[in-house]
Amino acid sequence: MSNYPNAIPEAYAKHEDLESAYRKGWNHGHGIACHNVPSIGDRISPEVDYQGLGARVDAENIRDYHSLLCHAGADNSRQFSPFECTASEFNSHPAEPEEDDAPTSEAMWEAFEAGTADAISADLAEYDDEAYGIEPDEDEDEDEDEDEDEDLSCEDPIYLVHRLLDAYAEIDEMLDSFMGCAEPDPAERARQRRSNAVYNAVQNAILMHTKTKA
Repeated sequence: MSNYPNAIPEAYAKHEDLESAYRKGWNHGHGIACHNVPSIGDRISPEVDYQGLGARVDAENIRDYHSLLCHAGADNSRQFSPFECTASEFNSHPAEPEEDDAPTSEAMWEAFEAGTADAISADLAEYDDEAYGIEPDEDEDEDEDEDEDEDLSCEDPIYLVHRLLDAYAEIDEMLDSFMGCAEPDPAERARQRRSNAVYNAVQNAILMHTKTKA
């Protein structure tokens, strides 16, 4: 998370006033993003939630709600001083393009809003599950431990062929069941990972036997 952008978008780097507006927007968005972090279990404000996220913050909606809070905060903060000074600066620019290439007030606001949105996005990208207080799924952790490839290098080639066909059949069956369905649940995803791991392990073992015979 940075108080300053690493780069200025080309559209706003072409004029120092636009660059300044973008930087001010970035600082504005950054300050809001790091002070509006929701917690699991918080009540979701219906005044902010136009996406229909639900009544409470949970692991599924916390990132979306964080973004909604940030943009609502960015808009609301403009109603009070000292933002009036920034607004006055932007509004002092010409309404229409002039010969000296000075940006219009609309262009200044656009640069500021882009900086704000980019800062919020950059800040939110730094938040992982731990930062939001999302507990790891113990079942998935256990499944990951089971995903290690088997050592099949000493197995009989005929046995390996049968294992390969069985693993392929299971993967094919799961793919058929997933067609047109919603996202599979964690148990199904774990089963799919295990089947893929077995298939890959058997396939590698067969390749090793082939190379050895060659």
